[in-house]
Amino acid sequence: SLVDCVSILCRASGVGAEVELEWLPLSPAFRRNFSVREAATGGEDYSLLFAADPAAVRRLERLLRFSVIGRLTSPGKGVRFRENGRDAAISRLFEHFS
Repeated sequence: SLVDCVSILCRASGVGAEVELEWLPLSPAFRRNFSVREAATGGEDYSLLFAADPAAVRRLERLLRFSVIGRLTSPGKGVRFRENGRDAAISRLFEHFS
């Protein structure tokens, strides 16, 4: 899930993160039928998650198609998910082979 992938990226990099759930690139059909929280916790990952220096974003936009979904923060802040400008309580809902 996105929740798991963000946590792994942050742990490996020694940083925290804020993910803006409304920034997730979801189709109108998905948004009509499911919540953005389901996209963040679902088990069918479909995109590559990566982090880039904010100064490199414009250059990367010329080379790749991607969506910015948040920002990295200091390690002490942990991983936070936000929805409509507020912290969103997110828990893992999907586990393979459980």
